[in-house]
Amino acid sequence: MTIPDPDGKVPLSQEVPVTAAELPQTEEAPEISPYRISFAEYKGKECQIDGMNAENAKATLLILRDVGIYYTSEADYWSKASGIQINPIVRDGDYIDLYRGLAEDSEIKEIKYQHHRKSIDIRLFFFTLERERTFYLIAARETHIDTSKGDFRRKSR
Repeated sequence: MTIPDPDGKVPLSQEVPVTAAELPQTEEAPEISPYRISFAEYKGKECQIDGMNAENAKATLLILRDVGIYYTSEADYWSKASGIQINPIVRDGDYIDLYRGLAEDSEIKEIKYQHHRKSIDIRLFFFTLERERTFYLIAARETHIDTSKGDFRRKSR
């Protein structure tokens, strides 16, 4: 782009630097904005949120709040949330019910939070779609699915 002469006579020969010709960006880069939380793949039969004790229910809501604020990537969330573990879930045994209706390439993970002094023990099952920046909650449980001990609906110790 050439800078015109203010009098309209002859354009000045100086070029406008490309950086000066670009508009400043007012939006944040997408990788720093948190993921949206979706319940589109929520599985009510697998979820125990309705029957959770008060401490576990409160911890579940706090984790979901933190996901909505801090989950810009798994590594970033991991660094900001204390006391949690994020584990991959295999498509096998009783876990297969979590995968029903999902795409074959879906990768379910578990956020595990335990606080033994407060008797908190919860798991949130989820998967993410990075291109949509969406965190899909599948279920929240206060008992874990233990494929080696039979019925996963009983609390395993």
